[in-house]
Amino acid sequence: MRNIHFALLFILFAGPVSSQTYYPIPEDSSDIWVMGYHGSQDDGCDEMHVFNYRMIGDTLLSGNHYKKVMVENMLLFYHNMGWPNCSNAPANGYVGGFRQDSINKKCYMMLPGMSTDTLIYDFNLQIGDTLKSIAIPTFFCTNYVSTLTSIDSVLVNGTYHLRQTFCTYNVIEGVGSENDPFGILPNIELAGIICFRNDTMGFYEPDPPSCTYFTGLIANVPQSTSIASIQVFPNPCRGILKIIAEDKIRAIRIYDAFSHLYINLTCTENEQEINLQSVSTGVYFLHLEMNDGQCYNTRFIIF
Repeated sequence: MRNIHFALLFILFAGPVSSQTYYPIPEDSSDIWVMGYHGSQDDGCDEMHVFNYRMIGDTLLSGNHYKKVMVENMLLFYHNMGWPNCSNAPANGYVGGFRQDSINKKCYMMLPGMSTDTLIYDFNLQIGDTLKSIAIPTFFCTNYVSTLTSIDSVLVNGTYHLRQTFCTYNVIEGVGSENDPFGILPNIELAGIICFRNDTMGFYEPDPPSCTYFTGLIANVPQSTSIASIQVFPNPCRGILKIIAEDKIRAIRIYDAFSHLYINLTCTENEQEINLQSVSTGVYFLHLEMNDGQCYNTRFIIF
């Protein structure tokens, strides 16, 4: 009887027990990762690109079957005319082979020129484990070693998915690294998922509603980078950013260098002041949507 009492107490205080469902990364051609990548002045250029990752078709590499990862719809969102074009932005087309071992919860990439693939995700890792992955940045990691510092869950379209955090960088089951899910880009610290679109999971957006805007932009929404009729000042800006246009402004959006949406305003006038005193220092991108449907993009600095 005493053992039964202890068993009942354990059940009461232990709470509900459920197994963690594993969500593999979808491999259908309808799955799209919308990405933002900022080429920095450290690379000898200053511009931002928006593009899609998509898996289309299969390929056989070194005896293993892979899904072909493609870059599509590369769009130059912003370019500083005082600097040359970035040479390290990926071109449209095939960029590598992806395979995953769903039983062992591991994912691999084979980049062009490699003779063997490389492990990019291991969802069995525990806190304190390390993983050398081309998809996980190390810039803010101690001694540039990606150490798993926390494990929790994140809500993806109504379902909780396992999330691993390496230093400050997140990896999510069924989505991948929030910086560069396939490790293609040369400086993944300057890249980020704008959103992931999947027919089953729906949307995953680190910073909604960025997905709606950038997906439309990639789909060739009319845009221009010319701002001859628009004044944005002061630049650099310390607190209040002023915008004066000849025509009425319909919407204002401000993104950081990783495509995260900071400000989303609806306007009815041709002048606007924006208080940025609570925003961290750095490089930001301003997108203006005018009443006539034209869009203007430019960059400013907060210091």
